[in-house]
Amino acid sequence: MRLSFLLVLFVFLAGPVRGQQLAELYRMARFTVQAEAHLAASGMRAAPAEPLHIPSRSDTLLQWILAMNGGPAAHSYEPFAIDAWRLIRRVERSWFEKKHAGTLWAYLGTESLLPIDTTLTRDLRARLEGYFGPPTQTITEVFGETDTRGARDRYIQFEYWFVLNDSIPLLVMDVNGPLERGLIVSSDYRYRDILLRIRESFMEEFLRSERRAPYVDYYYNPIESSWYYAGYDGERYFLERTKTPNLALGRPWPHALTRSDQ
Repeated sequence: MRLSFLLVLFVFLAGPVRGQQLAELYRMARFTVQAEAHLAASGMRAAPAEPLHIPSRSDTLLQWILAMNGGPAAHSYEPFAIDAWRLIRRVERSWFEKKHAGTLWAYLGTESLLPIDTTLTRDLRARLEGYFGPPTQTITEVFGETDTRGARDRYIQFEYWFVLNDSIPLLVMDVNGPLERGLIVSSDYRYRDILLRIRESFMEEFLRSERRAPYVDYYYNPIESSWYYAGYDGERYFLERTKTPNLALGRPWPHALTRSDQ
């Protein structure tokens, strides 16, 4: 009845109207009645909607704070079950490369605030040495092997290659040098959607370990085109400039360890 009354009122006030105008007047009158009914039922106000979550990098801040204070990490995903892992030794590189020659690799960078992405790379390198032993590959092999195409465009400082659960390849690598933070991980593109889960599950125990072992690597700075000894002597980390090494002689010997401050 109210709708009919409003419609008649509109027609009376508007005078002669066409069919299209009459339809528009009806729409306006119907909307008015519905709006008043809704406001009357909801106390003359619209109920507020739930706030929308906008994803950001700060989502991982709580995990980082809890981890730094020794508390449990607040993961929003289920851990990935790793039943077995195998480190690929330096002499096994050819086998690994042939087996995964056609692999499309997915990469996970260091954009989160998790401990693996905020810890200095030189410290992570000492932890890796203490937990797994020497890397599968270092810059010595990348630059020193003449059959490596485009080697000088790949400033990889060191790489650890693994096979998880007998089938999943995982690369853990430093691409920016000992003065940066974090490590890059990579795996078969088929596992890209769970790569973060794989990384966290595999690296969790390693990150909790306080075991660090002395090491020395060559470090190449592409900006300066200069070479360094970079390592850990059991007490402190060092970075000492050196002349261009003869990479055909292999990785630096332990006697290259120094106690020089950076």
